[in-house]
Amino acid sequence: MPTYEWLHTLTWLRELSLNDAGNICQWPLPEYDALHGACVELTPEGSVDNVGKLGSSNYDAFDIEGAIGARFANGTCDLFLEGIKGEGRILLNADLELAVIGDMIELSFKGIAGGYRTVRRLPARELSAGKLESLRMVVDTSAVEIYINGGEKTMSTRWWPQEITNLRVSSTFEADKSYAYEMGRFDFGNIC
Repeated sequence: MPTYEWLHTLTWLRELSLNDAGNICQWPLPEYDALHGACVELTPEGSVDNVGKLGSSNYDAFDIEGAIGARFANGTCDLFLEGIKGEGRILLNADLELAVIGDMIELSFKGIAGGYRTVRRLPARELSAGKLESLRMVVDTSAVEIYINGGEKTMSTRWWPQEITNLRVSSTFEADKSYAYEMGRFDFGNIC
């Protein structure tokens, strides 16, 4: 039985603010940034592992041609995409995919990593910009938090990946900036 880290306990705590459109936005606490380790650019030049065709899944939907990817040895990362242009997908291992297809943002699981849940959808028309412009995805060994357009909308889920020590992140989004941080662990001291 794998041992799951509890980094996500910190991610459930969020700051609230108002954006220019007057919408309440959520964002991880600033203390979370103190956990950032090395930064990895998801570009052909900067990626740790340019994966090309992923092909590690039994599901055709996860065969991503020409994807830029990285591996994170501790199973966690803090992913940022800024200046997103058009459609694309992010894949975590072969278990969880976030896709923008047309005017729909979809979060979908395959198999037991999502406890047999399938698809969650967010219409882009619900965003003040009417489209996905930026994305932050905090990935832990037992939780995933997604902050869309500066936290105007969020998606949170528990997940149970089969491989928790080697997180593989791939993206096909065209964006001005695509990067991820390796993450440390939050020290709760004597709290737990």
